[in-house]
Amino acid sequence: MIKRLMNILLSVLFCLDIYSFPKMVKIPSSTYIYDNKEYTFESVEVSEHKTTVGEWKNYLNSTNKNSLADFEHELRRVTDSLQGRINCLWPVFGITWLDAAEYCNWLSEKEHLNRCYTFKRDKNNKTIIITDYSADGYRMPTVSEWFYLSELWMNKDEDYYREVNILERKIDFNNQVPYKITEEKKNPFGVYDILGNIPEMCNNFYMENYPIGNYLKNQNGPNTYTPDPDQVYFKEALIEVRCILGGYYSSKFEYLKKNLLSPILITKTGFESFRVVKKVKY
Repeated sequence: MIKRLMNILLSVLFCLDIYSFPKMVKIPSSTYIYDNKEYTFESVEVSEHKTTVGEWKNYLNSTNKNSLADFEHELRRVTDSLQGRINCLWPVFGITWLDAAEYCNWLSEKEHLNRCYTFKRDKNNKTIIITDYSADGYRMPTVSEWFYLSELWMNKDEDYYREVNILERKIDFNNQVPYKITEEKKNPFGVYDILGNIPEMCNNFYMENYPIGNYLKNQNGPNTYTPDPDQVYFKEALIEVRCILGGYYSSKFEYLKKNLLSPILITKTGFESFRVVKKVKY
């Protein structure tokens, strides 16, 4: 009963312009062992949960970038089963990686921080996105940051990962919608549901046959990406391809752990969300 009342309160707050900034958790620096190798995690602040539908609506209202009607239409296009019901506590989806980067810059400006993302046009009028990792503003996590927060490197019992993440839930084909961001408890880092519900966009380029260990050693990731096969086949202008991480609420843990990285086109809209990180202020 208490949890239900809290969810109702949170839903109201997220649908109003009350949560101006995401609630951040400071994660201290650490060294850890994965696959018999030592890696370093550099301290960051990370949002407790994926960016919500309510937070995204506040963003649209503040910027007039797109109408709420267009956004809600996109949500219905993606799931095809909403039937008019949209919950402000769902992780946001139906947006592109570029949309998420612009949102991060908007948060940075509101908090008077330096932008992490710069948008430029090349000679073919293609948008190029440059990430400034030294900036103190908001951005999406790197693969290495997400992996550390996921606890996968700890090799805990599989039941534990199911317990603190929304995984292996039954699919209702007439009601395929995300779960609320507070559905499960926080993990020991103080963040909700890294591994499940719906996948998260990350900051690194996607490279085929570029193992997770390389992302952990080189936190900025590869400096180029594997092109989308359709673009190559149809001789289209190449669009950046980034990584998405984690799985869906119905994903099997075994499959999720085996297939850590997936590609996402920077302009693709679909059933993916994101959370934000920023540098720690000492």
